[in-house]
Amino acid sequence: MSVTMDKKQQFFHHGAKAMSKYLTLDVEWYFCPLCMTGYRIGDINKLTLEHVPPESIGGKEICLTCEDCNRKAGHRIDNHVHRRNRVISFAKATNGEDTYEGRVRVDLEDESINADLKVQDGAFQFKVPTKYNNPQDKNQLFDHLHALEKNNGWRDQSFKVRLILDSFSQRRVDISDLKSAYLAAFAFFGYGYILPNTLDVIRKQIAHPESEVINGFSYRFEKQIPPERQLVAVTEPFECLMVQIDDRFIFLPPVGSDINYNDISTQLTLETKLVGQKLEFPKEPLFHLDF
Repeated sequence: MSVTMDKKQQFFHHGAKAMSKYLTLDVEWYFCPLCMTGYRIGDINKLTLEHVPPESIGGKEICLTCEDCNRKAGHRIDNHVHRRNRVISFAKATNGEDTYEGRVRVDLEDESINADLKVQDGAFQFKVPTKYNNPQDKNQLFDHLHALEKNNGWRDQSFKVRLILDSFSQRRVDISDLKSAYLAAFAFFGYGYILPNTLDVIRKQIAHPESEVINGFSYRFEKQIPPERQLVAVTEPFECLMVQIDDRFIFLPPVGSDINYNDISTQLTLETKLVGQKLEFPKEPLFHLDF
């Protein structure tokens, strides 16, 4: 048995035992925390180990979700987290603080062309593959470059670089963070946290990132705050479960109650003092409310 299958079975049995507190069933069932679809042990191959947050930013496998939810989230929202990080790498690379390789669109006066860009030690290196471009456009750009070189016209020349494959939606990034926060809360508290209908709206937003189901759930402050991953059961000045993922703060309903995002948006500032209990970010399914 592979290590992956062993961990999946461990998570499955732990989750099924947790769910048995709320449902009387003849056999073990594990319910995907995102869509609440039930799976028996014979269907374990339809479940996947979920990295929280996404693996691209160092997330760990802390629970199981179904293949369908995992695949859709990866394509619709988690991919935007990866792209955002590459944009950050590009910005740092231009200052010599990082390296970057990717596809770009280069605009030089009236000419525009697709290119592969490598940035290292602050130096830009472009390659212009024919397969990405109309040969006529490529020839026109090269003629223009040769003319600049011949006439020593580089001194006042400027160009624009537009990232192509790494464009991202900040809204989709926020919803990916919402999913990570929700699954971290699930791994910590268990089904006792996510079964009340107050969490339906969170699942609906995650499942439909193209819609604005809720707003005001994610915050990032301009002042530098030490990056950390933690859960905080906030009691004052409002009740909520706050999940910190590096430099982002995601707000979820508190245990056993609803949340008013208008209260948070009107009261939360960088100077707001939050009172509550700090909880460890889970590294595995703990399900404290279920056992």
